[in-house]
Amino acid sequence: MVDIIKYSLILSVGFILGYFYYTYFKISPGGVLATPFLVLYTLEDPSIFVIFVLAFVSSIFAIDFFVRRFLLYGRRLFYLALLVSLVISAVLYLLLNPTFSTVFFSIIAGIIAYNSHKELMGGTDYIKITTVWFSEFILLYIFGFIIYSIY
Repeated sequence: MVDIIKYSLILSVGFILGYFYYTYFKISPGGVLATPFLVLYTLEDPSIFVIFVLAFVSSIFAIDFFVRRFLLYGRRLFYLALLVSLVISAVLYLLLNPTFSTVFFSIIAGIIAYNSHKELMGGTDYIKITTVWFSEFILLYIFGFIIYSIY
């Protein structure tokens, strides 16, 4: 029961924070669900963040490569980002052996990479996208850490 309360609190605050960031900055690189779930997973096992960063960077490079070389956009580009994220995460899981793993986590990097790419195509630069997303992640992580300390 306590786990449900802390998960619900973190997810709810994540949704509200994501809405605030979208309203204030007019960009949403993490989407509505991806960042709060990433925070939950990294609170369970901080080594997950290393896997996320490597899968995210790989997904961004794959998106950029395929957009420049082929006429790839929309749903196909989204599936490409998810596939790259899934494959890179699976390889890193095997190499790093984190104590916490889930299949859903493996696609979070792809979702965030795809959303970041959409924001980039909308005229926002990578530095603003990364700064907004990372500040949202850090604020939510601090809140989650406090909630985990209480419960």
